[in-house]
Amino acid sequence: YKPSIIFIDEIESIVGKRGGHEGLEYMDKLVSQILQEIDGMKDTAHVFIIGATNIPDAIDPALLRGGRLSTQIEIPLPGKPEREKLFDLFLKKTNKTADVNLGELAGLAEGYSGADIQDICQRAILDVFDKSGGEAKEVAQTDLKESLEKYKKSSKAYHVPEYIKKGTEEGLSA
Repeated sequence: YKPSIIFIDEIESIVGKRGGHEGLEYMDKLVSQILQEIDGMKDTAHVFIIGATNIPDAIDPALLRGGRLSTQIEIPLPGKPEREKLFDLFLKKTNKTADVNLGELAGLAEGYSGADIQDICQRAILDVFDKSGGEAKEVAQTDLKESLEKYKKSSKAYHVPEYIKKGTEEGLSA
């Protein structure tokens, strides 16, 4: 049907690089079949296929050729001003103590995505709620820093993939 948008999240799971699936030859056949299906689409005006991934290096290069998914848009990790705005957004409806310093939190959360920051805020709010015995209490800077530290440990020293760090260091994210 037209117009249509076909969105495939984590596209690398179905069109990963061919030849890298030892014992899973059917994966190479699946990638080839998907590429043939995309090539075989007739009259694709007003039909858009969008794929999203956190691992662009894992996608078969043939998928990125012209006429397939040929336009690539990188959405970089948020910089410090954006992280500060994200903390503000996720804590907007939360009672906070006067010591909450969003700039400091943003500095401590370098390399974290918006989803990471949302999770950190939600964990802090829930921890305060649990500690207070189910009463609505204010969230303090120490609660948020504790949550950030717990998040770091639970994600096993959260790391940013090298290809994202490289792009950020070269100023590609600006």
